[in-house]
Amino acid sequence: GLYTCRANNTLFDPITIDSNAALVDVHYPPNLISGFSDMTKNASDSLQLSCNFTGTPTPTIVWNRYISNEIETLERDNDKFLIQEDVSFDKRTSTSALTVNDLIKDDEGMYECLGINQVDNLIGAVDSSQALITIQVPATIYPSGQRDTLTGVKDYEITISFVIEDAFPEVQSENIDWYFLSDATNIQTPIRS
Repeated sequence: GLYTCRANNTLFDPITIDSNAALVDVHYPPNLISGFSDMTKNASDSLQLSCNFTGTPTPTIVWNRYISNEIETLERDNDKFLIQEDVSFDKRTSTSALTVNDLIKDDEGMYECLGINQVDNLIGAVDSSQALITIQVPATIYPSGQRDTLTGVKDYEITISFVIEDAFPEVQSENIDWYFLSDATNIQTPIRS
């Protein structure tokens, strides 16, 4: 705010003198107003995270991703990540939004938005928002032994097995169904497991 000093001298002649105005701008560290929380997304979806900080001078917002104990600072102009920023009219509030398109399993990890300015955080302000982002991926299914054709003998049993891998969450046995697909009619007939 704006401060002035006024002095009165009533001893000789009532005189009032005002000082020049002084502007006091209080600096304070970034403080999180709103952030994000843990979430699960499907592969090929988009992820959108946003955070909002107050602070003076205006906080700069940095996006990080933690994968396998390594920190990756996400760049603004990148094919994978889109970062949009906005600063309020009074320059005391910064907002940033991160979009990650076409999610894959490798995009999974801890994401963080961090508010930074030149003021040391001596007041315990919350200067970041973090969340674990989990990516669900469909299963990869293939015949065990990598054979597409099995040969059997009439009136004898044949064992058919498939490998199911890479699914997150894991495929439970009660969610596995078997079908017979007729070559002639292309009709799927359920088989009991």
